[in-house]
Amino acid sequence: MRQSFKAGYSVDDFAKYLGIADDVVGARTSSTVLQQLMRTDEYMKYATYLNFVSQQNKKKRPPLIYGS
Repeated sequence: MRQSFKAGYSVDDFAKYLGIADDVVGARTSSTVLQQLMRTDEYMKYATYLNFVSQQNKKKRPPLIYGS
């Protein structure tokens, strides 16, 4: 995952790499498609990468500065 992140893979690119990009789009409108997708190993990898990317992006945020 770290290699994919450093290579500049977005979450959408990673979904294309796993071959589930069309399924992810279809899952936005159909709950049955979402349930079927969530049972696959590829979705578990996708969800793990999504969580990894969100954690890395949280680290990049500057600290909050409150005015006095």
